[in-house]
Amino acid sequence: MLHANWQEQTRQAPAASYLPTSKPRVKAVPADPGFHLPSLILDTHTPPEKFYLTNQICSLSIAQTVQYITPGVPELKWPNDVLVETRKVAGVLLETLQVRERWIIIAGIGINVNQTAFPDELQEVATSLRLISGQIHNRANVLEVFLHELSEVHSWSETELLRRWKDGCKLWGKEVKISRGSETFVARVIDLADDGGLRIERNLREEIIYAADVSLRL
Repeated sequence: MLHANWQEQTRQAPAASYLPTSKPRVKAVPADPGFHLPSLILDTHTPPEKFYLTNQICSLSIAQTVQYITPGVPELKWPNDVLVETRKVAGVLLETLQVRERWIIIAGIGINVNQTAFPDELQEVATSLRLISGQIHNRANVLEVFLHELSEVHSWSETELLRRWKDGCKLWGKEVKISRGSETFVARVIDLADDGGLRIERNLREEIIYAADVSLRL
């Protein structure tokens, strides 16, 4: 079960069913007011080749949370960002750790909740729930909605999960700019690979990328 403790809560957030073969817990991460939700610490028996599905589960849950509490229309950007009107409102950072024969997945959930200003380099590319809705949001309420959506999304089959994730991503068939390390190039997005990578066409050849920053070429 997922149990949540959050400094702004006046009551315990409801537990959410998650990963029947796991024993995850939610731990609050101290952060700028309105910035981060907790990390999900997952003690899982999921095989490593399926770890990438955690990206889809978490980012879709965030997208549904944004859609529920704001009038914004969220879009998904590979691998795990959530955008509203091309501006990033949230993202997921995954880390994995092997402890003997067990795997631990730590999913850091970052949602811009109540910010109204960002550093200069993010002014044109970031937004928040407050800016989208025009309202101040209680982080405990956002957490409660997210846990509910997380439980729902995790109940879907892998086929349904990937179908809905693809439906929410608007990169397919488009020309994008890809930054990977010191390399930046232009490519056309084809599809999501079976192992979670991004299938692209570059210089008339297909390849799969796994770690890069992808943005629409304007």
